[in-house]
Amino acid sequence: MNSERHRLEIELEDLCGGDSGLFALLARGANDGLWYWDLERPDEEWMSPEFWELFGIDPATKGHDPREWQDIIFPEDHDTALANFEQHCADPTHSYDQVVRYRHANGSTVWVHCRGMALRDADGTPIRMLGAHTDLTRLKRAEEALAEANERLRIQLEQSDELVKRLDDANDRFNLALAGASVGIWDWIDVNSGEEYWSRRFYELLGYEDGEIEASLSEFERHLHPDDRERTFAAVGRHFEHGEPFDVEFRLRMKSGEYRWFRGSGMAARNESGKATRMVGSIQDINKRIETKQLLERANEDLEQFAHIAAHDLREPARRQRMLINFALEDHGSQIPAELRGDLERIRAHSDAMLAMITGFRALTGFRGAAVKAEPIDLGAMIDELADEAADDGQRDISWTVKVSDPVRCYPSLIDIMARNLFQNAFRHGSRPLEISFVEECREGVRWFVFSNSWVGDPATVTNEVFKPFISAGENGGSGLGLSICKRVVDHHRGRIEIEPEPGTFAVAFSLGESCE
Repeated sequence: MNSERHRLEIELEDLCGGDSGLFALLARGANDGLWYWDLERPDEEWMSPEFWELFGIDPATKGHDPREWQDIIFPEDHDTALANFEQHCADPTHSYDQVVRYRHANGSTVWVHCRGMALRDADGTPIRMLGAHTDLTRLKRAEEALAEANERLRIQLEQSDELVKRLDDANDRFNLALAGASVGIWDWIDVNSGEEYWSRRFYELLGYEDGEIEASLSEFERHLHPDDRERTFAAVGRHFEHGEPFDVEFRLRMKSGEYRWFRGSGMAARNESGKATRMVGSIQDINKRIETKQLLERANEDLEQFAHIAAHDLREPARRQRMLINFALEDHGSQIPAELRGDLERIRAHSDAMLAMITGFRALTGFRGAAVKAEPIDLGAMIDELADEAADDGQRDISWTVKVSDPVRCYPSLIDIMARNLFQNAFRHGSRPLEISFVEECREGVRWFVFSNSWVGDPATVTNEVFKPFISAGENGGSGLGLSICKRVVDHHRGRIEIEPEPGTFAVAFSLGESCE
């Protein structure tokens, strides 16, 4: 296996500000394994060495490919994780959090608490998935051992002193398992009193030595952030009264005085009448995930605000220009020469196109006010119309061929932006006379559209870097934004886009997620 660091590992460290110490702390904080998945290239996923060591596997024997771990996860748990992944990608409020089972190299079962969060681009599309593994095997084995012991003791407790000794042994094993667990365990021994048990790890998560402060409900409440108290205890009440799951995110004050985010979960034991008598649960440090989420939310808000301001500033001149042309045509229409009137009408049409493009840009950046509705359009007719418009604007040395069958369901304003950028790219970098072709193809059951133009460039110099902002495919000027905008439009449709340069021809092929049938 290649010993060089994987690009996703380097990218994740860059997300930590390039601080290798912070990256190492994040990896250690993941407890039993960290993973980082490129959703744009779903066959690439970086897994930390601890990820594989948890399953008794030498990391050097494994590649950074999601199929590696899919081979050792229990099939039914894989289905659960996949369903949660798809729901989380579609709805950021849906938590990607579950317990799954893997096969250890020695044949045993490893219980893993798998949780993660999708990192999204400006329009909300998931592009990366960051997650962590926590080994629950010891806890699960302790739970199983305790359950078995309790069942035996329920029948024979008063019949044999030997069974009492077995209970003590089971409790000892359970306590040892808790001491080595990677989550903080708490036990509200009697819900009618404030007495609690906190594991050593519970204290450590708050920065205390084991037993340094009293383990009690009142002490927990004292450390709970004031803004989270009502919400947390309301969740406890709903769990007691209605059996709703207790799974809450709250802040706890550390020994240092700072507050950190934790996830608390638990379940009550009930008597024969269904009344809660005891409650056991755990806490996990999720502070890094919450801080990352808040940072992304602030960045998205800043982007939306910028898009709103930019759209407003761009729209106003176009509106005024269109208004003045309308006044001129209405007030002096009969006196304006036909040629000048045609020029004014073309300027007005360009103003309308600019307004439509601004609306599309606002939608592309995810601004809430720019609603875009998907609908079927005649894509071939759109390309024909843009080519006609180019010919009318003086592009006399242009010829084109369009072959598209059925209407395409898409976001029309965004596709209009993309088509105009493809034409502009052809005008700037295409050879003369300019020949343009727009045809439909069926590739592996998916509709693809290929926009190509005559070209004299060297195919060897063109890479997928042209989809990045400010990188141009030619030497004839331009902002280098055209193809990057095209990629964002295609991403918005959950499609794919590729460049296909050949001697004499430069082609851009894209799909919009529709099948050929």
